[in-house]
Amino acid sequence: MPHIVRVEPPLVAEHLTRQERDRLSECARPHLTEDRLLIQLGALLEDATDGERRAFPGLMPLPARVLWAVTSTTGRCAA
Repeated sequence: MPHIVRVEPPLVAEHLTRQERDRLSECARPHLTEDRLLIQLGALLEDATDGERRAFPGLMPLPARVLWAVTSTTGRCAA
């Protein structure tokens, strides 16, 4: 019987500089369609620490924060 192996996400912050992460984000963003953007954001936050989750909305522009707060099922995101 095969077993399931959980692969942990890469520790990006430990392996890439802030400038490299920003560049990666710039390259990836145009490939995200609007209908997948919030799903992708949720996936990013799934493995985030509580502190990272609290800081995340502050990094988003106001319209995105409002949309995230309205559609969030956690109720922890303040716009």
